Amino acid sequence: MNENRKGRQSPRGGQCKREALTVLIATSSVKKASEISSASLPSIYNWLHEPAFYAAYQAGRQERLQDILALDETFATLKSHAPEAAETIVAIMRNEKAAAQTRLQACNLILDLSIVKSFDFDGSREKLEQLGLMVAQLIAEKAQSCNA
Repeated sequence: MNENRKGRQSPRGGQCKREALTVLIATSSVKKASEISSASLPSIYNWLHEPAFYAAYQAGRQERLQDILALDETFATLKSHAPEAAETIVAIMRNEKAAAQTRLQACNLILDLSIVKSFDFDGSREKLEQLGLMVAQLIAEKAQSCNA
């Protein structure tokens, strides 16, 4: 039960709890969840002792882990096909029978990809963590503050 300091039911308590849960799942840190959400550190620790909140947290973390693993698998698949894709693009660029516009598009693609080659597919976990923090901050900004 979410009660305010006077012992009354807080209408925003459920919203605050959901917000804290979302941020906690995204960040894996009670301290960060407290800083980003409108919930206090003691409230989050107390909620983690509630079976329903803890189960929701565990389910959310498991889902997030599955997303990370799927993303890693997707990046590995894309990376494994990159040499073949590059060869195809180069073949199109060199094919004198191909339309000039098609060859030019292949050239532009090669140049564009060589410029952004610094993009790190192997850093997907860190990028996902940063994305999670950004989403959590957006949720916290949109949510109304609550006193926990």
